[in-house]
Amino acid sequence: QGSIIRDLACDVGNLCLVTLSWDGIVVIDANEGQNRLKIVAEHSATFKGSTATEIPAGVDYIRMVSGAQKVVPSRTQAGRFFAERWSFDVAAWYHHGKTLSES
Repeated sequence: QGSIIRDLACDVGNLCLVTLSWDGIVVIDANEGQNRLKIVAEHSATFKGSTATEIPAGVDYIRMVSGAQKVVPSRTQAGRFFAERWSFDVAAWYHHGKTLSES
């Protein structure tokens, strides 16, 4: 399926949090060493698998606006990031005809 990088932010320790359009988030190590530019952590459990959040094939363009949106590194704690996330009730919108603002 693939994904698209939505946002990327690095902290003072050169750890970069990357938000993906529908596959979750990953952390990439930008420091010199054996892990340079490799994924060192990932999280996708809240972005996949739930029937309430799965995007039906006919409206897969909605993936471009779902999931993690913007990421900001903490100014005071290395390795801590804040991510904005947008979600809505896909079933209510797609199967029951509610508008996006109602979902």
